[in-house]
Amino acid sequence: MTPFLAMLHFSSVSRAPPTSYAAGENEGDQTVLLVGDWGAPPSNEAFIETQRLVARGMETVASRFKHVSHVISLGDAFYMNGIANVDDPLFDASWRFNDVAPTIAKLEWLSVLGNHDCRGNVSALVSLGSHRNRHGYRLPARYYSKTILETTFAFLDTCSLVCGGDWSAFEPPDVLAAVQEVLKSPTKDVIDEARRRFPASPLLPFGMNGTLARAGECSKLPPDSKPDPAAQLDWLDYVITNHEARNTKKQEKLEKVVDELTPPSPMVVIGHSPLFSAGVPLQGHGDYPQLISRLHNRFSRSSVALYFSGDEHSMQVVERDSTRYVVSGSGGGLDLHLLRPDAGTYQGLRFAESSLGFSSLTRLGATGDLVLTLHRVKPALPTTGRLSGRLGNFWFGGQASATLPVVDIVHTKLIRDESRR
Repeated sequence: MTPFLAMLHFSSVSRAPPTSYAAGENEGDQTVLLVGDWGAPPSNEAFIETQRLVARGMETVASRFKHVSHVISLGDAFYMNGIANVDDPLFDASWRFNDVAPTIAKLEWLSVLGNHDCRGNVSALVSLGSHRNRHGYRLPARYYSKTILETTFAFLDTCSLVCGGDWSAFEPPDVLAAVQEVLKSPTKDVIDEARRRFPASPLLPFGMNGTLARAGECSKLPPDSKPDPAAQLDWLDYVITNHEARNTKKQEKLEKVVDELTPPSPMVVIGHSPLFSAGVPLQGHGDYPQLISRLHNRFSRSSVALYFSGDEHSMQVVERDSTRYVVSGSGGGLDLHLLRPDAGTYQGLRFAESSLGFSSLTRLGATGDLVLTLHRVKPALPTTGRLSGRLGNFWFGGQASATLPVVDIVHTKLIRDESRR
């Protein structure tokens, strides 16, 4: 399939459900919208158009829903290398959709750091995000928690969780040594030799490409953008424990029998990089062994029901143990990422599609359950411009953001809150 067709035909795994709405439209429903990798480079008209298209799609959904409280930004708001300081004009330049999406532009954008954001001055972003600013951008700390939709949301700094501390310990030593030679001398001969030594195999589905992608990205981060993750992991353990303890106290207050306590309410974790992904390293990202090792067991033995990420420019849902891992990184800021050819056999994959879009999470007023929804966004008009980018983003000649886009539901999942039973 050509890159252009990959975009227009929405290369995907899983059938799309009917494009009807219910969650979010009823009285008492509460919703947040989630989008990643949306901060289009200011010099690229094509990506500005796709950014505005997705924003217009979010505006369309927000206008249908009864109550949208926040937008959650899954990182990479400031391409390509973050901001230099608090006066950097890129902070304003990233927000080019206020005219076509005034409702979501007025909301608070709760944010996490993306790898491109971490290439710049993280302290400046935290300074801007700690105070009321003209764009609603909120980043009160590198990692933090907040009660939303009547449950706990933990916002992580995956730059340090991937690249901080002993990150290289999670990579195969012989592959890492070859990759370091490639990074020191990225000539064709050196790269070819490394790829000859480490071809694709069951243990290394993409040969050395996964390690090369992670090592290359970590090398681009300044030292203060990748602190040791130990303190953050201790904090996360505390947040999870506190969330579950609050649930116990709430049930005791309601005079429920202590030895028959129902499970805690589902907890939500937000990050930039995915743990599990059916993407292709170097074109996209694929799995992150650092995050799998540091986070998955914490999630599976606790009440963490959902982990949202961006980084991979696609939409995916992967189920592993008791947690659903949602990738929602196709906010239009850069090229889409293709899925691996064997994505249909990827463990736990419930949905995957290489198309523009965003996610929503709704607390149903009637039952208190959560509903996860993935929304695809596409232009209502035929494309009239040129291709841009290596994987098929395209430009609409200024027409896309001027008309209502087509917004389809492509995946939905009910997550029961047993604490309310």
